[in-house]
Amino acid sequence: MTNQSNEHLAIGYKIGGHYKITKVLGQGGFGIVYLVEDIHRLNAQFVIKELFSRDFSFRHRDGHTVYNKAEAKNIFAKIKEDIISEVNILQKIRDKNIVEAYGYFEDNNTLYSVMEFIDGVDLDKYLKKVPPFTEDEAKDLLLQISKGIEKIHAINVLHRDIKPSNIMRTRDGVYKLIDFTTNRTYEDNKLTTVTAFRSPIYTPPELSGNKRAIIGKFSDIYSIGMTICRVLAEDEETLPNITDRLIDDSEFQALINGFDIDDNFKNILRKMTQINAEDRFQDLKDIQKLLNSTQLSEPTQPTKIDKTPKKENSKPKSWFNIIALILSIILIGLGWYAYKIIKDNKEHNKITQQKTNIEVATTNNDNQEEEEEEIKSEIKPLSIPEPTPNDEDIEDEELQEENISNIEIVATPQPTPKPIITHQTIPQPTPHNNISLGTMIQAGNLPPLPHDEPTNIWNRADIQNFLLGFMKSSEGNSITNLLSYYDYHVDRYFSWRNITHRDIYRDKLKYNKKWVHREFRLISFHILNKYQKNGIEYCDIQKKIDYRVVSSHGKVAQGTSKIKMILKNTSSGFKVTSIYSIK
Repeated sequence: MTNQSNEHLAIGYKIGGHYKITKVLGQGGFGIVYLVEDIHRLNAQFVIKELFSRDFSFRHRDGHTVYNKAEAKNIFAKIKEDIISEVNILQKIRDKNIVEAYGYFEDNNTLYSVMEFIDGVDLDKYLKKVPPFTEDEAKDLLLQISKGIEKIHAINVLHRDIKPSNIMRTRDGVYKLIDFTTNRTYEDNKLTTVTAFRSPIYTPPELSGNKRAIIGKFSDIYSIGMTICRVLAEDEETLPNITDRLIDDSEFQALINGFDIDDNFKNILRKMTQINAEDRFQDLKDIQKLLNSTQLSEPTQPTKIDKTPKKENSKPKSWFNIIALILSIILIGLGWYAYKIIKDNKEHNKITQQKTNIEVATTNNDNQEEEEEEIKSEIKPLSIPEPTPNDEDIEDEELQEENISNIEIVATPQPTPKPIITHQTIPQPTPHNNISLGTMIQAGNLPPLPHDEPTNIWNRADIQNFLLGFMKSSEGNSITNLLSYYDYHVDRYFSWRNITHRDIYRDKLKYNKKWVHREFRLISFHILNKYQKNGIEYCDIQKKIDYRVVSSHGKVAQGTSKIKMILKNTSSGFKVTSIYSIK
């Protein structure tokens, strides 16, 4: 197989005689994409796709004529048909959220299609550089894509391959759908022969195999919903594929629950991504209505209010008023009688109590003191038991093997209005199974500090020791040990917000099952900010680490990651209150 430099056309070459190549944008299995300028028009840039296969095509020694292997004749005929279909479909539609197609032509013994040049980046690459989308950003994406796909559905055509890599984002924040070579016409409630796609996360069940199935607008709606879940998630790895969902859908539902969005939006995503097609939204207009309103359920026809005065039967109404009046009088009488009884009883009890007090006062003081001591001895401090996990909440058998009830840090700590570093020595925490709870900071012999003066506890050595211990614990198999580095209430845990140790435990249990071997190395870290909040010391840091993890199936993932962390100083040492990746 020749290298790419010999496969693509030369920079400066004119395709079709007037499209001058200025850049090679990319190459896929069956095409090379060029950025070109039309020399007949000033500053007119376009994208041209050339039908060329790395495995079945080669160029003549003239550097531009394409020849295809004989055994791939049928494959090229099908792809050529798909490209022409894509251009014809797109030329029927003009929408800012759909890429424009200007035509196709044959040259160099192959096919070329001329498309709109989008000055931006595909959504898949963009997500690798930014944190998860906010709710408003995700809704904006959903509305834009829905409006574009709605135009396609209006002519009974499905995209069938909606996913982040097929969505372009311009510099102005406009999203455009591309790659309509997989488009397919459909008829409602009619069986259609479908071909399996290779996007197991974004492809709905009805398009997940070579079979006959009923397809429709709901098929694209599923893919759009999974795309929105992707932009809200920390990483694509957290999304289950359709096979996993068919076996057990609880993991995906838990993922949606963890998104930092309101319940209305969560319910919209749940309905868009239902496994059964009949349970999903059947039209994108229904989704748009819900996004533009505060309704939780699907909108129904408004009830018409008849403002015409109705004639009423006065006789039944009069009898009703009379009966209501009699009942009111009876209730008032009963209420007054009950009030008199209660008042008399109170007076009687008051007189009795006064007599009792007089009698008690006449007894000797020794007997009174003994009685008081006896009463005090019966008063015991209130004992609050440690919360333990319910068996119903523990779904995984491995979760039951570890004694979660022994985790001392499950009790929610109450914030103290004073700084942690005071003029008194902080007591050592009670050890928990010899687990380090982070770097201990002792006030000991520190000189007295004013109440509002920041303390100097955030030194690099202590923070580094904490981070090294944290990473070492992440490599190990004891999740309870790792939990000891987290504050009980964590404001942000990657794509989740406002979670507790139970949530982290479940996530780490699944993570450790998937990645059985884990290595982390601290490259560097920076202290971004030190501050007090409600008398508690906090420190914002950014660390850079190398990681290498191996799955149970032998898959290896490695690279470098930047992570933002917020540390909190407590009586048990430093605790993580926020942690997330920086793309």
